Amino acid sequence: MKKDSLNLVERVTNETPKWFKIVRNVGLTLTAISGTLLAAPIGLPALVINIAGY
Repeated sequence: MKKDSLNLVERVTNETPKWFKIVRNVGLTLTAISGTLLAAPIGLPALVINIAGY
């Protein structure tokens, strides 16, 4: 039986799979949008503030 495990150095130096890059970018985008809404100096409706808090 062939063992397909990588050591730590090989894992760190491998390229990140496309799916995980997409998930990372979507998460960063949503975080930036919610942070901007929470820090907005203008009065926003309470519903928008509650959604951004999640």
